[in-house]
Amino acid sequence: MISLKKIVLGEEVYIASESNYRKALMVGVAAIIMVSVCLFNWSLNTIIWGYAILSPIFITGVLGGMAVYITNRSGYYETAKHLILIVALAMLFVFMVSSGKYYGAQLYLFDVIVASIFLFGLKRAYFWIIYGLLALLCFIVSEANLIFPITIDDIDSAKESYIYFMNFIFSFLIVVVVIYFQIKLQDRSEKDLKEKDRKLKESEERFRLAVEGTNAGIWDWENINKDQQWWSPKLYELLGYEPDEIAPNKVTFKNLLAERADYPRLVKDFQNHLQKKEPFSVEYKFKCKDGSYKWFQGSGQAKWAEGEKPLRMVGSLVDITEKKEWEEQIQEKNSLLEKTNAELDRFVYSVSHDLRAPLNSIQGLINICDTTDDANELKQLMNMMKTRVKKLYTFIDEIISFARNTRTEIQREEVKLFDLASEVVNNAQYREQAATIDFRIDIDESDEIFTDASRLNIVLNNLVDNAIKYHRHNQRGKYIAVNGKSLGRTYKIEVSDNGQGIPDQAQSKIFDMFFRASDNSIGSGLGLFIVKDMVERIGGSIRLDSKLGEGTAFTIELPKE
Repeated sequence: MISLKKIVLGEEVYIASESNYRKALMVGVAAIIMVSVCLFNWSLNTIIWGYAILSPIFITGVLGGMAVYITNRSGYYETAKHLILIVALAMLFVFMVSSGKYYGAQLYLFDVIVASIFLFGLKRAYFWIIYGLLALLCFIVSEANLIFPITIDDIDSAKESYIYFMNFIFSFLIVVVVIYFQIKLQDRSEKDLKEKDRKLKESEERFRLAVEGTNAGIWDWENINKDQQWWSPKLYELLGYEPDEIAPNKVTFKNLLAERADYPRLVKDFQNHLQKKEPFSVEYKFKCKDGSYKWFQGSGQAKWAEGEKPLRMVGSLVDITEKKEWEEQIQEKNSLLEKTNAELDRFVYSVSHDLRAPLNSIQGLINICDTTDDANELKQLMNMMKTRVKKLYTFIDEIISFARNTRTEIQREEVKLFDLASEVVNNAQYREQAATIDFRIDIDESDEIFTDASRLNIVLNNLVDNAIKYHRHNQRGKYIAVNGKSLGRTYKIEVSDNGQGIPDQAQSKIFDMFFRASDNSIGSGLGLFIVKDMVERIGGSIRLDSKLGEGTAFTIELPKE
């Protein structure tokens, strides 16, 4: 079936704008009507009045209408608009000045004005104003009878009535056609607006849900040159402010930065995006209204003018504080894991060496036992083996303590420090070489802290035991003191002696795993490493003060809670 569009505009014609499509269709239809009206009137003149020759009016209408149709069908829609109005005015002018006002030709002037309004619209009102004035000029000239003056005697009243009636009908139909196209266009425009409004609301709802789901605050740098910004309510909420408390501008943004030194970097990131069009995605810490600090990830996209000048930029701020905290924890755990792996490698090597040495010694003593029957020598060899086995037991205990400290959870409880120190000193007094040492405790009986009692007990036992081992046992006035003092929110415990002391070159490594301060050291090198590790696990710190030949003091500082 042949459609009106194919007849008027041709095959495979596509006009993107609905308005332009309707106007082009109306111009084509009007051109067809113009040719049809002229031919119809010519037929009536021929049949009724016997005028077989086309008059100038009909010739203008037929040729002009065909020219408009061809122009419009060829795709010159703007030219066709003007051409059809000019042809219509030319026809009417000739008709009015040659036939007078008695045939009602003036009625078509309204069709021209209505058509011009439809074709050019309000945005180009000057065109329909021009054509309206031209129509008025044609009317004035024809009414003045300046050209081809017509008198009432020349008019056939029957012919006049008939032609006036036909002109009225055709004029009315033309107005109806124009109004129909206008209504059709208006209806389609309303439908398009409603559809766009629906899609816009859906898009806004989708955007709102997406933004709420990402917990993002939106900012809009509306005019980059004038620093005109808009911040969404969610952005203010993330920072802890009300919209009327801080202004959305660069100065506020600068003041919100946790570190003022970050501002030049932020400016550089913006410039790289606005000038070099590099992606804008940054992480910064901001200070909130309540004094807390939050990490935010900022991202945005600018809009540039044709001259590559930035006009506007829209972006978002997303709270990534929890993510940064997790990253820091992961980084800490990775660092701890790397440290643990390094220590484990060293631990395995040192343990295998320290276990092999006494075992080799024991194996050697056993071999000697196989070569002698002397009871005294065998007894001496057995005592030497017992000493080495005891050393192995001590070393194994230290390894177990290290493993337990690494894996056992912190168990905090109220610890009375005087009672704990007394227990440690009482146990130490019965150890080998402790009988001649004066043990002193200077801790208030009411002092107590909230900590892991088991770990603190091991720490003090280890420090006191080391003080006994490395004391100067050939001198008088030997002492080991355990002192305690409250320092506000922390508590200081000091274990000191007047023993051998530690060489200066060894003090920086004294807490390292398997480190021995000298060849005379009888321990495994794990004791002080375990002490430091335990103290740090319960939130404290330990430091060493020692002078060779004068004595040593280990100071532990622990949180009270």
